Amino acid sequence: MGHAQTSEERARPAWFEATLGQEMTNGFFRVLAQLEHAVAVVRRRRVQADPVLQ
Repeated sequence: MGHAQTSEERARPAWFEATLGQEMTNGFFRVLAQLEHAVAVVRRRRVQADPVLQ
């Protein structure tokens, strides 16, 4: 997606971009891990509730 950069975007220092990218990546994986944990918990509860699935 090659959208034209605004002068504001071009003025950002590289370290700012790198830090922001790292933060977003960390945040994304943190949310992903929480989601996976929630799914695992729900599956476990469902298995305990339904003896047929065990």
